[in-house]
Amino acid sequence: MGATALDKWYGKDWRERTHYGTTLHAGVTQGVKAVPDLLALAQDPRVRDHARDRGNVAATVYASGSTDGGARIAQDNDPEVRIAR
Repeated sequence: MGATALDKWYGKDWRERTHYGTTLHAGVTQGVKAVPDLLALAQDPRVRDHARDRGNVAATVYASGSTDGGARIAQDNDPEVRIAR
């Protein structure tokens, strides 16, 4: 499926959506440098829950649970995001 077909179906706004793949890849390739972006991903309500969960898991590999981001994740409405902490 090409970008032209997506433009017809969804308009061009889909191009502006947050894509979590780049952030998760950075978690694998950049390690601790990616923690701020991983925590931001885990806290972004616009991102699907499973991606937020993966961001949280990747961030906790490198960061302690005492970070402000970790505390906010512990309060998240989605149980899958909370349990990954």
